[in-house]
Amino acid sequence: MTQEENAKEPYGPESAPKGRQGSGPLYQVWKYFPLLLLLVLVLVAMVLGAGIGRERERLAAEKASEIKSVVPPANVVVQRLVPVTVEDRLSLPATVEPWTDLELLAQIHGRVVEIPVKLGDRVAAGDVIARVDPRDYELAVTSARAAFELARAERSRIQDIFERGLVSRAEMDRAASQFDAQEAALHHAEIQLERCTIAAPLSGTLNRLDIDVGTLLKDGDPVGQIYELGRVKIVVGIPESDVDPVRTLEKIEVIIPALGDRRVIGRPYALTSDSKSLARLYRLELEVRNPDGKILPSMFGRAEVVKSRVPDSVAIPLYSVIARNNENFVYVVNDSHAVRREVELGILDGWMIQITKGLKPGDRVLVVGHRNVNEGQEVSVVREVTEAEDILR
Repeated sequence: MTQEENAKEPYGPESAPKGRQGSGPLYQVWKYFPLLLLLVLVLVAMVLGAGIGRERERLAAEKASEIKSVVPPANVVVQRLVPVTVEDRLSLPATVEPWTDLELLAQIHGRVVEIPVKLGDRVAAGDVIARVDPRDYELAVTSARAAFELARAERSRIQDIFERGLVSRAEMDRAASQFDAQEAALHHAEIQLERCTIAAPLSGTLNRLDIDVGTLLKDGDPVGQIYELGRVKIVVGIPESDVDPVRTLEKIEVIIPALGDRRVIGRPYALTSDSKSLARLYRLELEVRNPDGKILPSMFGRAEVVKSRVPDSVAIPLYSVIARNNENFVYVVNDSHAVRREVELGILDGWMIQITKGLKPGDRVLVVGHRNVNEGQEVSVVREVTEAEDILR
């Protein structure tokens, strides 16, 4: 070996460590020892990590068990479901109108001399509302009667002469025509005299009085207004989408708040389009009996329009349904534990909601305290009701 080769070799054949000479097993172990050590450390870390995870799970389970054991049962109120009839109803605003709204108008000229009624009086058909000075019309009747009597006598005289052949048929016809004209004039004068007494044409309430004693009336001037209130109209605006089911109804209940939430039954009388409505509402008129006259025009009401009824249904308070993640569910009691039950909703009847799927009669549904429980949690039933209204008592 030359001097240059000795310089390149860090160790001579005699100075090389054992195990690094050649490619023996010891040399190979020594060469990969760091990698093997790293693998061993990784395996140890994985084993230790798995052990720590299992220990954490065990401790968490023990802790949950301890917490569960110390949580007392939740106090709840339940409703035991029984079959009920659910109604698909509309609650719509309504307004009272008089059955007949009659405007009284003068039919003659003259000065008012008497008004025997006052505003708000209930009048019967034929009762006197006002009297107009009749003297001019009495004179007219006297004059017309005199002319009529003269024409009748003349006709009788001409008739006798005609029968003897002393006058022509034309003369006889002229006398008969004069008699008819005077008879008509007398009837007209009598009618004008009758119109001096302004009477109520129907029974009702005097809602407006436009005259006073001394008022000079002309033909067509307003005298007053009479409302017929023995029966009234209650007008309800019906949405276009509900016209068809409403058309077949025979009666509708109406609540009148001004009379202490008095409930009356109205029978559909007419259903017409309302050209004045911008909301595409149709005008439904209900006939309501009003014998005591307490239901007055312009009072407001609420019409409870029942479109359909579904018997033998189950219904629960709407607030007892929990909506979460596009799902609706309730809790029922099963062996003193809360069990989640998914439900499908149907008709909303007031504050009750029909359940079309998920519940059946006999189920005990949590209606109070249900938002403070979890699936499987133990519950204590402090009250059980069958009617939802009992919850409020």
